[in-house]
Amino acid sequence: MLLDRKDHAEYDSGNFLKAHEDIVKLTRRLSDRTVRVLADEVVKRLSEKLSSDTEQPNLPAQQTVERLAHELISDDPEAWTTVISKTKLLASPLEVTYFSYLAPAARLLGRMWDEDELTFAQVTVGVGRMYAIMRSVRESTLRPRYSSKHAVFAAVPGETHTLGVTMAADVFSQRDWKIDLFTGKKHDELVEGIVRAEPELVGLSASTDRHMAALIRLVVALRVSLPNALILVSGPIVELRSDILAMTGTDLATSNVDEALAQLDDAWANRSI
Repeated sequence: MLLDRKDHAEYDSGNFLKAHEDIVKLTRRLSDRTVRVLADEVVKRLSEKLSSDTEQPNLPAQQTVERLAHELISDDPEAWTTVISKTKLLASPLEVTYFSYLAPAARLLGRMWDEDELTFAQVTVGVGRMYAIMRSVRESTLRPRYSSKHAVFAAVPGETHTLGVTMAADVFSQRDWKIDLFTGKKHDELVEGIVRAEPELVGLSASTDRHMAALIRLVVALRVSLPNALILVSGPIVELRSDILAMTGTDLATSNVDEALAQLDDAWANRSI
């Protein structure tokens, strides 16, 4: 999938505030262990992208990165929102936001965490704000342009009920979608396979609440590593959790394959090449 920038005039700062509010609510509802895993996931994936991307935009001065990292963990809400405004993070192309600012800041926070210079609570605050920025930039400045109908369907790690996701993959395949199907994969192996496939759509299936942590972790990893992809969550968990979109930050949620196809076919029919 290709993506275009929207005009800066279309940017709504309320988008960012809503994204941050959702992240704060999410961290309050998860266990400390799960929050720690998610924080580590963001730092790890951003750092990996910074190390592997050979076409990075020019990186800002180390002093700018250090200031951003420290303001992201600040107790003063005006301080960190001010530095975000001054660095124009919310009005920058996604790759600039990710690789010029958030990735080096994440690496710095990770190093300070490893060396016990920061507490878990501080890192959680900083990473939560980073993820809110990522969500906001993606939602506010990008719109999809579809170049091919390519989807990956996957059962979340630990999910043993795979009949539904297999059937969904078959139905999409019959509707002229190119499909890759992953089941029984561990987290890192699954992320690597999906990123390597570079699909336009990722359909993730989960059956019960006990898979929520694995689902959220997977979405976080994909948002960092494959920000252009649309993410659909499906399976019985959609019926169990009315707040599934807010909890996971996915684009779509439905337990009905026909409904998912209708939404995606509409997007495909109105694509711009």
